[in-house]
Amino acid sequence: MKTLFDLQTILFQKIKGSSLENAITGGIYKGKRPQNSTLEDIVINAITIDSETLQTGAANVNIYVRDQEVNVDGTIQQLPDSARLSVLADLAIPLLESVYGPNYNFYIAGQGIFDEPEINQHSINLKIRFNCH
Repeated sequence: MKTLFDLQTILFQKIKGSSLENAITGGIYKGKRPQNSTLEDIVINAITIDSETLQTGAANVNIYVRDQEVNVDGTIQQLPDSARLSVLADLAIPLLESVYGPNYNFYIAGQGIFDEPEINQHSINLKIRFNCH
């Protein structure tokens, strides 16, 4: 039987050493990001996994990117760095979109972008669905 920690480890190992890891300025973390990080970090959170014979579970992969300072009509504003978010999404999606392991498979079930205004960053959220057998 797989645990939430197993799901995090599977995703961590998939990203570790990949072109996505090489492209970010920060690190890959399970569960929580270092406090006050301003780097491009990846955080992996497993959310649920059931206890059936054929287990299903869900996890999130969040990729953080610092906002850009943009002068809009003489006022400096923090806006998403859409170009950088796009580059990292283009690296993450093929890496995670459909993966088959020895006793599991996972795929991207959805994606979103979240504003993190208190830290002047945005994050790409990839929702991962697991099937463990």
